[in-house]
Amino acid sequence: MINERAAPSSCNAHLIYRALQGSHKSAMLLRMPSVANLALAIGPLLLGYVIGWASPRVRQQVRTRRARRFWRPFTRLGQLQVISGGHRLDSWETSGLAGIGDVKAVEELQEAFFQNGLGRLPVTYSTSRSVALIKDKDLILIGGPDANWVTSEVTSQLPGRFRFGDEKRHIVSITDQVTGDTYPEFQAGANDQDAGVIKMMPNPFYPHNRLLVIAGSFGHGTLAGVQLTREKEFLSHPVVATNQFFECLFRVRIIADEPLPAEIIK
Repeated sequence: MINERAAPSSCNAHLIYRALQGSHKSAMLLRMPSVANLALAIGPLLLGYVIGWASPRVRQQVRTRRARRFWRPFTRLGQLQVISGGHRLDSWETSGLAGIGDVKAVEELQEAFFQNGLGRLPVTYSTSRSVALIKDKDLILIGGPDANWVTSEVTSQLPGRFRFGDEKRHIVSITDQVTGDTYPEFQAGANDQDAGVIKMMPNPFYPHNRLLVIAGSFGHGTLAGVQLTREKEFLSHPVVATNQFFECLFRVRIIADEPLPAEIIK
C-alpha cells in the first residue's frame, strides 16, 4: 500500500534535489568563462608576447638590410671562398707569414657576416698558387697583389682605373690612371696614413662568378676597407646599393697603430 501522507514529502524532497542540482550547474556555468571571454583575456597577453619577441628581430632586419643586400651575391651555398694572402719566408717561418692588418681584416669580415645572419665564412690563407682554390667560386680577396697572389692574378687581367704598384718590386702605392695621382700621399718621415681600394668586378677567369677585392697599400688600409663596407655612407651609395660593379678609392689615417674611419676619395 502507498502511504498517502508520505508521498507528498517524497515528492517535495525530489523537487528540492532537482533545484539544488540546477543551482549547482548554474554556479559552474558562472565560474567557467566562455571561449570568447577566454580569448579576450589571453589575446592581448599573447599579442604582447609575440610583439616583444618579434620587435628586436624586425629592428635587426631593418638595420642590416643594406649590408645584407650588399653581401647577398656572395651567399650562394658552397660558392664562396675568402682568400687572404701571405709570404713564403721559409728561413723565418715555414708555414708562411701573414700581416696582422690582413688577419684583423678577415676577423672584421667574419664579424660582419655573423651579425647580418649570413652564415660562416670559408677562409683560406694562401701563400702558393692553386687553381682548385678559385675554380668556379665567388671570391672575396683580402689584401693587395704584394700579399695575395689571387689579387695579383685578377687585377693583372682587369686593372681598372685604380692600379696597384708592381708587387715584384714591392711597390704598394695605388695610382689613379685618369689623374696620375698616387696614394697614399706620404709625407717625409711620416707613416700615419694608408690608402686602399674596394673593387666589385666579374671574375676574369670564371665570368659567371663574382669577385670582391678589398686591399690597402698596407694592412691598415685593408682593415679600414673591410670596416668601410659596414658603413652607411658606403652601403647607401646608389652603385653599391644596386650591386653594380664598381671601384672605390679611399684613404685612412693611422693613430696608435689603428686605422680611423676611412674617407672615400672616388
